[in-house]
Amino acid sequence: MNVPEILAVIFLGLVFGSFSTALVYRVPRKQNWVAKRSACTSCKTKLSFPDLIPVFSWVFSGGRCRHCGQPVSWLYPAIEILVLVLCLVVYRFFGVTGEGLFLMALTPLLSALTVIDFQRMILPDQLLFSCFILGIARLGYFTFTGQFHTFSDLFMPYLLAAVFYLILSLALRYIVSTALGKEALGMGDVKFFFITGFWLGVQWMPIFFIIAGISGVCMRIFWRIFVKTPEFPFGPALILALFSLLLLQGPILK
Repeated sequence: MNVPEILAVIFLGLVFGSFSTALVYRVPRKQNWVAKRSACTSCKTKLSFPDLIPVFSWVFSGGRCRHCGQPVSWLYPAIEILVLVLCLVVYRFFGVTGEGLFLMALTPLLSALTVIDFQRMILPDQLLFSCFILGIARLGYFTFTGQFHTFSDLFMPYLLAAVFYLILSLALRYIVSTALGKEALGMGDVKFFFITGFWLGVQWMPIFFIIAGISGVCMRIFWRIFVKTPEFPFGPALILALFSLLLLQGPILK
């Protein structure tokens, strides 16, 4: 057990978790999530360092704003803990490697997309584009470290994979929507399919569709029982399938 590495991953996971909570709150409200300082959503007081310590600040303040006393949702520490756990899982599969760090950087984006889709039934373009750019950077890293000879040798197969994912998702959207008589797959989901191609490549496509389909059915059943609304977000099933397969690549790459 490498204690310094684990401590570093825990610190990074908490930072990414705090970043994810900012995305969940700001992106749907079209607020600046890059440079704007965090503030209490009730009294608008700018938060200082003690207020921004992930998880612990919420626990020590009793789940309330330290300035105005208004309740702070439990969702924020829950997201921070989730991202931390996901980063530790990535570390378990990849260690502190380039691939592992790219997946850790992806976790706050995927976590934010999941929560936002459950809350608002949307996959915001800002976050999807961020996942896309991170995926391209990862392919560049593979080339720079000599795992592939040239960037074009690597990029073109993944680009073709993204096109295949896009075409199949559009076909699926048309077929299912026609059969049900209503939109069954949003354009945010279609964009996520396209981005998935740059992360997984074409070889994982059948397994990705199987896992996403099974996950979607299970989540749909859960949604009908507990939420009881006709609309259902399919994005979380896609995200679960992508993250699961990215983890599976760890032992395979080793």
